[in-house]
This record gives sequence, structure tokens and C-alpha cells, in this order.
Amino acid sequence: MNQNTNDIFNGEFSRRYDAGNARFNTISDNLHFLIALLLKDLPVNAHILCVGVGTGTEMIHLARQNPSWRFTGVDPSVDMLAVCAAKLRQAKISERCTLVEGYL
Repeated sequence: MNQNTNDIFNGEFSRRYDAGNARFNTISDNLHFLIALLLKDLPVNAHILCVGVGTGTEMIHLARQNPSWRFTGVDPSVDMLAVCAAKLRQAKISERCTLVEGYL
């Protein structure tokens, strides 16, 4: 992520990201449904890599639906990862999730 892009996803923006995306909830619900269809045949003990994990919305959704799955989330924004980590703790799934700052 170049410096300008990194600046966008850090600071106050990362803390307001989910509220700004709330208007897309219908699209997100459909996306989550399609993702569930695509992943339905994975093993009970699957380990999922979430690239560009952001605030963790998709990871949390998948974790709630699949209580045995483990997750690794990668994102270049430290602030987005901090929001994600707080949400994972609140959802009580942080023990199944590893967060990594970086790029693939």
C-alpha cells in the first residue's frame, strides 16, 4: 500500500469504516450468503486466509457460522487491524483468529 492509500485507511477513517459501510448491508448480506455457498464443503477444521481483512466483518460472520474454523487475517493498515482485533474480542472469537500486518 503506498503512503497515500495507507493514510486513508488509518486514523479516524478506520474507526468509522463500518458505520460508513452500513448503507451496503443488503449487498453484504448477499455476499455472505454466496461465500457460505462457496465454502460449504470445506472441512470442519478449515483454516481460512482473509486477505485485506479490514475491520473483520467477513471473518466474524464466517466464524459465527463455522465454530471450528480458524482464521488468519492480513491487512497493511495497523489501525484497521486494531479495530478488527477489538471486534474479534467482542465477538468472543479472537482465540481462533490471528492477525498479521502486511502484504501478500
